[in-house]
Amino acid sequence: MMKNTARLSVLTSFGLALYLLVTFGPLGALIGNAMLSQDAFEPGWLMLIIPFGRRLDLLWDSISLSLGVALGGMLLGILVATSLLNWSGKSLRNLRWFLFLLVPIPPYIHALAWQAFADFLNPWFRNWGLSPLGMRGWGASCWVWLMALAPFAVSLILIGMEAVDREIIE
Repeated sequence: MMKNTARLSVLTSFGLALYLLVTFGPLGALIGNAMLSQDAFEPGWLMLIIPFGRRLDLLWDSISLSLGVALGGMLLGILVATSLLNWSGKSLRNLRWFLFLLVPIPPYIHALAWQAFADFLNPWFRNWGLSPLGMRGWGASCWVWLMALAPFAVSLILIGMEAVDREIIE
């Protein structure tokens, strides 16, 4: 019994060491290579580590975009997956797995489709005296990424809800 525990401990330690090497090895190689370069101890190089100015704005924009897409994806995923989970009838319940086919569509296809949709609607908006839809900026980017990742979010939440016993879901 003691021999098996020691053997398991060695295998676990080896697996953990392998995981850490694969995960953090490339980062360690990059840091080591940067430290061995001639410019490593220049004061200008060290200032690149701390974001300020335009780089800080870019970092904030990236974080806010990813946060907006993640929160919107979770909300949309929960709403759609909950409604799909309650579909009755075998054909309708099997249709919800069609979402898996939509996951590999690249985001640039979504961007082109939403741009074409906005171009289609803009003449109508102008005729009604409304401002045209501009598919530029943070809002358009967030919308396109949200729609590109929506099938993935819905599929993941649907798989998670399928794993839970139906009797405990109200």
